[in-house]
Amino acid sequence: MEAIRPRSLGFRFDRARYRTGHRALGALSMVAMRAIHAAVKPGLRPPSAPVLRELLRRFEALLERDLAQAAAGEYPRALLFDVPLRRYASAVPGGLLELPAFVRRAHGPPRRVAPPAESLAYPRYYLQPFHWQGDGWFSDRWARLYDLAVELLFAGTADVMRRMAIPPVRAALEGRPGARVLDLCCGTGRYLVQLHAAAPGAHLYGVDLSDACLREARRALGDVPAASLVAENAEALPFADGVFAAATTLFALHEMPRDARRRVVREAWRVLEPGGVLVVLDADQSPPGEGISDILQLFPQLYHEPFFKGYQRDDLANLLGECGFAVVQDEPVYVSRLAVGRKLSG
Repeated sequence: MEAIRPRSLGFRFDRARYRTGHRALGALSMVAMRAIHAAVKPGLRPPSAPVLRELLRRFEALLERDLAQAAAGEYPRALLFDVPLRRYASAVPGGLLELPAFVRRAHGPPRRVAPPAESLAYPRYYLQPFHWQGDGWFSDRWARLYDLAVELLFAGTADVMRRMAIPPVRAALEGRPGARVLDLCCGTGRYLVQLHAAAPGAHLYGVDLSDACLREARRALGDVPAASLVAENAEALPFADGVFAAATTLFALHEMPRDARRRVVREAWRVLEPGGVLVVLDADQSPPGEGISDILQLFPQLYHEPFFKGYQRDDLANLLGECGFAVVQDEPVYVSRLAVGRKLSG
């Protein structure tokens, strides 16, 4: 993997281009999201100036960390600029057409969505209209819109935050070509695409309940021969004990009730080999009145997230420890939290 010399002319050019691009993308995203928020929740009070300053500080720190990790060789520097603008642009017309229905659903009572007749036995909580998606996770339309939507929501940093979960996985794979990595609730596969670029010798597995998201993931990973995607419930994995060197789950646990979160983490512990790591990247859990808690409290008001408040009280480090992991990393990353647990015994 190519390492970047921080003082090189090429790195300075990349740094300037990267920061300029992300600041512009962040500003455009903020304008779009403010318009959507005004339609969903008219009169909503914005966060205070100190909270917004803390958010900006975290944003800048995230960009610096991304640059530093690329410079250290944690992933190819090409990933810094791997933004599928053409695919996002193609999704914009569909997003604009969906917007009026999205706003109408946000002003009405949540109604459970109906899964396809030939589908798996889905857990009841999975039938929520998350994010006011009309068909929940069962629609090809929403699967195509998902990556664009989260980039707008996170001010163009969704992929940047996902990259924060790469270094602990690479450390677990060091010197072990062909080791297996499992991404729980892999969605449309964006993290697996980036992980393949950073660890091309790893065998990648993804599990998700959404056939629609998995179809998008298969397209994204079509050129990756050592990638296997299966439609299964992460609460009951179809894998033997101790077969993975690392497991990950990104932005999924906050969409589950407390007991389901524990079943997923315990299953991760079961399928990991001794010494294997579980990397969790999910929403930040700033206590009330601290950090960016004011912004986090707006999230379930604006988007249908029925389990978010319970997740906020369910400390990730405590959850990992409760399920048998030794916590080796736990820190906020912009609007998310990164927690890493190691399995110490079989």
